[in-house]
Amino acid sequence: QRQMCIRDSYSIELSKFYLNEIVNQTEKKNSVNFCCNQLSCSPELLKNLAFGAGKQIENLFLILVCINEGKAYLTCYISKTLVQSLNINANNIVKDLSQYIDGSGGGQPFFANASGTNLKGISKLILEAKKLALVNQSMKLFKIASRPQLSLADFNDIGKLKDFLNSMN
Repeated sequence: QRQMCIRDSYSIELSKFYLNEIVNQTEKKNSVNFCCNQLSCSPELLKNLAFGAGKQIENLFLILVCINEGKAYLTCYISKTLVQSLNINANNIVKDLSQYIDGSGGGQPFFANASGTNLKGISKLILEAKKLALVNQSMKLFKIASRPQLSLADFNDIGKLKDFLNSMN
């Protein structure tokens, strides 16, 4: 019982530490608070952190990644207000991003997760996730997640990206 109490205490402290890190690394882009972070924790903790951060940060678009026992884990949380106002979908985002870790997954419009076996794809996954929020300050790019005919692969070429953004005007 004492050992369980110590483990619970450790887990609570780790959660507080990571939640604080998420809050501090969240960047405001227009009406969206965006954070993409790779953590050293269990995949079970990602969900708790996502919902905990969602309670603390309004209009949150959060991507979390971790490695555990040789697998990569991805979690996407989007505040329900953003899901409605920007018409974005965590499930679509996770399906697009999980390709970089040779993974699969799914979920709901506001929360989805995936796992995969290609650990070398994590850096590309994080780069592509950051493109969602950082490429265009006007947030037009968020609309790709609700357009099934487009995927993140369509934006590997900066020219294609500019064409897409111009077409959104």
